[in-house]
Amino acid sequence: MSLQTLFPTIAPMIQTGSGTLSTAGDFEVLGLALDAASLSGTVGGLENFTLFAPTDAAFASLAQNLGFDGDPEDASAVFGAIAAALTELAEDDNPIPLLTDILLYHVTPEEGDLSGFNADGQVDTLLDGAVFEVTAGTVVDGDPDFQNADVVAADVDVGAGTVQVVDQVLLPLDTPAESGDPTLLGLLEESGGSFDENPDDFDMLLTALQVTGLDEAVDDPDAELTVFVPPDSAFIAFAQDLGYEGEDEAGAFQTIVDAATVLNPEDPLSVVSDILTYHVSPGEQGSEVVLGSEVLDTLQGGEIGVDGATLVDQDPNATDPTIVQTDLEASNGVAHVIDAILRPDDLPPEDEDGDGDVDVTGADEGGDDDFFAGLGLAAMMLLLIFVV
Repeated sequence: MSLQTLFPTIAPMIQTGSGTLSTAGDFEVLGLALDAASLSGTVGGLENFTLFAPTDAAFASLAQNLGFDGDPEDASAVFGAIAAALTELAEDDNPIPLLTDILLYHVTPEEGDLSGFNADGQVDTLLDGAVFEVTAGTVVDGDPDFQNADVVAADVDVGAGTVQVVDQVLLPLDTPAESGDPTLLGLLEESGGSFDENPDDFDMLLTALQVTGLDEAVDDPDAELTVFVPPDSAFIAFAQDLGYEGEDEAGAFQTIVDAATVLNPEDPLSVVSDILTYHVSPGEQGSEVVLGSEVLDTLQGGEIGVDGATLVDQDPNATDPTIVQTDLEASNGVAHVIDAILRPDDLPPEDEDGDGDVDVTGADEGGDDDFFAGLGLAAMMLLLIFVV
């Protein structure tokens, strides 16, 4: 008997045996999934098996965890939402292999009762190498984020095997839930992204990330990052340290670009990238972790010292930044607002005589040409859009 032909008989048996389920439609989504995955040939030859069968409500719960906000009693809509989520996870946009893995994960190639599974603990499945654990009627699967399943109707004899009805879909992999939070890049994009007169938003940081191509890193949904984000006022103050005498964001950004060109005429973007990646620490670290640390690693490779709410950078001549706002949650990490730029080196550098800092405000006499020559077309267009 195949699993597909088995399902029309399951609900009446459970209803008769325990009264747990009320209608024969409680496995409609599971039936749709089995049809889509064409699993009848795979399991039809089994002489004995145990199926951990999720109810329609279990599939609806999974769909809602993945962002579905439709009718949870619409089996087709629920299955469609799950299939769409699996399509996004699949490398080739084909959800069937992942769907098949999930379904095979619900079948064990031996017939057993719940007490036996509780005693054994670990349960093998038809998905090669994948197991789950059963403890006191709770099934612990491979996804640590979603609620574990409980067996709500046990030991239903269906002739060729046994069915254990579960109230959650079992997942062999860590499936990302739909998050209401934007990515770290999304947090910054809420500023609008164009230079303005608001010193408290993040237009200059966003522009720098876009010009260097680092925006993709902080938009990666699979990343787990801690970013220390300076507002525009911090960038303007940094530019003034470099010799800028104005107050507007465009002029300040151009001054920073000119300084990068002076420091590295061949690859000025690498200077900007070093500064930006010095603001990023691997892993998601909330304020309690950050403030309780002595040293933080960065993606730039250098370290940041921590002294209370003060972050101690590598420039001994500059005022160290202070954390002024904490725990801006993102789907791929957390951001903390700081009131100054973190400097991975002594910026600006001293002049050759060692008696003062290099003034980079005159770098536009030749530096701009070198800078634009070193940019790719896309980066150059971004810079023209945001600076000119």
